[in-house]
Amino acid sequence: MELTIIGWLLGTGGYLLFLAKYGGFYSNVNAILFLTDDIRQILLYLPVNIDTISRIIVYGRSLFIFSLCSLAYYISGKPSSKSILWLYIINSVLSLVNAIVYDPNIYRHILSTFDRTALEWIAITTRGWLLIAFISVVYIIIAIYLKSTVPWIKRRLMNIMIGIISMIIFYFYLGFMGPLQVTDPRTYYFLYSDFSNFNPPISDAEWYIGIVFTGISCIAAIYSFSQYITVERDLDKDTLYLDLKFNTGKMGAKVFTHGIKNQLIMLQMLAKKILEQKEEMPAGEVRDNICNSASSIADITNGMLERINELSNTFNTFRLELKPVDINDIIKESLKKVKLLPDNVSINNKNPSDHIIVLADKRYLAEAVYNIIDNAIEAIVMADVKEGIINIKVKSEHKYCIIEVTDNGVGMADDQIKRIYDPFYTNKNTVTNWGVGLSYSQSVIRAHFGHIQVKSKLWEGSTFYIFLPIYA
Repeated sequence: MELTIIGWLLGTGGYLLFLAKYGGFYSNVNAILFLTDDIRQILLYLPVNIDTISRIIVYGRSLFIFSLCSLAYYISGKPSSKSILWLYIINSVLSLVNAIVYDPNIYRHILSTFDRTALEWIAITTRGWLLIAFISVVYIIIAIYLKSTVPWIKRRLMNIMIGIISMIIFYFYLGFMGPLQVTDPRTYYFLYSDFSNFNPPISDAEWYIGIVFTGISCIAAIYSFSQYITVERDLDKDTLYLDLKFNTGKMGAKVFTHGIKNQLIMLQMLAKKILEQKEEMPAGEVRDNICNSASSIADITNGMLERINELSNTFNTFRLELKPVDINDIIKESLKKVKLLPDNVSINNKNPSDHIIVLADKRYLAEAVYNIIDNAIEAIVMADVKEGIINIKVKSEHKYCIIEVTDNGVGMADDQIKRIYDPFYTNKNTVTNWGVGLSYSQSVIRAHFGHIQVKSKLWEGSTFYIFLPIYA
């Protein structure tokens, strides 16, 4: 993307510099292009010769188109797609050929060797390449945008798409108004061969409309790319913020787990002692009730000890062993961990038709996904809906494997969404939820080079998106 902007600036800047050296257009148009005649004079007397200007334009054009096609190839996320790969290879070769052929020293030799008809075909071929390359890039990005269903990806692609289209419009407008190759005087008149002077046959009003339109397009391009960068920057900022909270949570977790674990062990021993004295109690309903309660206490205590051991392990250093794994195996492993599913809750798992491979530690990643499923179950219980539904979808978009977990539970307000990954934060009134599940999931998924996005509405439900890079 940076190379695309650099190539665009070189190409369009070279055209303006050439026009200033040429003397510009008539005064009204000069006022539009250069704002003041002083600026045109400064550009006019810059110590830059015509060959250097020619190279700026040619290299800028080659870099702009090459970078655009490279960007489209990257965004497509389909390195195995032969059609997109061939477009990338052919355009790379043509960009290099354009930079070589239109170098002033080489092009002068071509001018002295080929006749006028051959030169016109070279110009037509160059413009045809420009058109085909730009149309292909826009088509690829629009097609990918229309196929995308994840809000984060669609927002990202929208910003890129607007920026690219705006830059292409600006480039074509200025590029086709000026010379295509400044070392060849005959190309000045390629589009305007019926006119005896260089000034394009358009009125002042049309100039103003065109410049205003291209100015807006240029601003839209810069804004769109800044928005794209902002999405990435905000994601990094949130990640850093969560790192600080997670590290703080580690300190609290050590004190918390040590203190409560001893108390739970004492409860476990008391329950065991009561059950051991069962035979010494007089038979009857009272004994049965006491023993049943002691058994329940023992079961709950065992469950809480397991959870607290999980918590302790979560905040200790863990080591991932990443291997290629089918994402369907991860989902199946996560669903096996769901032990208690309320009667009014059903889980629909929609597996993808093709096998998506990710680089993962199956045990840790399955636990992270399970925590999100468990979070969805608890959200439905809190909402007290008659028919709770959890939909799990897996798909691939933009080089990512996306696990989408949707529920029709209680949902979350905006202020809650900002805190859900904080260690020990929870809005669920359950005895087993200590607010570490999502914090753990966030940590594990980030360790797999992925991230989580959430979309939620209070009392309507939530959707969690887990993004994991596809392993090729």
